[in-house]
Amino acid sequence: VARHSLVYSSIKVRILKRLPFSVWSSTKSQLQTCLGLSAFSRSAVEITTSDSPGAVTSIWIKFPGLLHEMGASPMASQKLSIKLEIDLNPPAGAMTETKVHSTPSLMAITAHDMPSLMAGKLHAILARPYTKGRDWYDLLWYCGKAVEPNTELLTAALAQRPSVHCQTGVEWRKGALIAAEQCDWKAVLQDVSPFLENAIDRTMLNKETTLSALKEA
Repeated sequence: VARHSLVYSSIKVRILKRLPFSVWSSTKSQLQTCLGLSAFSRSAVEITTSDSPGAVTSIWIKFPGLLHEMGASPMASQKLSIKLEIDLNPPAGAMTETKVHSTPSLMAITAHDMPSLMAGKLHAILARPYTKGRDWYDLLWYCGKAVEPNTELLTAALAQRPSVHCQTGVEWRKGALIAAEQCDWKAVLQDVSPFLENAIDRTMLNKETTLSALKEA
């Protein structure tokens, strides 16, 4: 499974709704029905839930052996995992867009637009208490696409979980530059390297390149 040039054996989808979790709660069989799983395949699918003290609840859907059947893994025991993260109190200000896709079948998908996605990534970098290399890789990708973040959404997110680097969304560039200066870039490479398809991408993940990209963004 590829996400730009990062490769994963798991997929994470975040659902943002201001609804009580009881609306989203579902028994295993109900969730299988919603997913359109046949009776034959249901026994091979693992569904688990994980409650947390915060606003985000997780549901894992795992497909044992599917990657092996697709020729994507030599290990028959490896699982394709889909993680649904349900945020019951998302920050305000996100913008969405709907796109129609015809593969594998005709469907319309509504999701955050690129500026809102970038705002979420910036908030993770600015407010997360630990280093996650994939955050920095994704931020470089947005900068390369010349995306401008949704500052209203970022401001609302910072109000929920503050950052020591900046207080509002309009200060995102200053905050990101400070975060890049203080970042442990060895930890960034260690975290993201297993997911890189192209080895040359490793040379891009450093302080100098990131500072330059942020100043030009």
